[in-house]
Amino acid sequence: MKKLVIVSLMIFGLMNAPQIAAAEEDMWEKTKVTADSAWKSTKSFASNVADWTVEKSRSAWHVTSEAAEDAAEWSGEKAKQGWQATREIAANTKS
Repeated sequence: MKKLVIVSLMIFGLMNAPQIAAAEEDMWEKTKVTADSAWKSTKSFASNVADWTVEKSRSAWHVTSEAAEDAAEWSGEKAKQGWQATREIAANTKS
């Protein structure tokens, strides 16, 4: 009786082997397609992040350069005013 069950299971397995193999192959194809799509999305996202980073870095550099130029002009004006005030004080002290 056990031999009959084992033989029946073997025959059943052999009869279903092509469907099982096809199902596994179909799953493999779906996995490859999904992985390829995920990789393309990741590359696109990384490219967009890189572009955004470059754009923001350039913008920040431009703003920083303008601020530094303004600070230099302001400092120069204050130094000039300080020098004028010092000269006036020195002139008033001599008189």
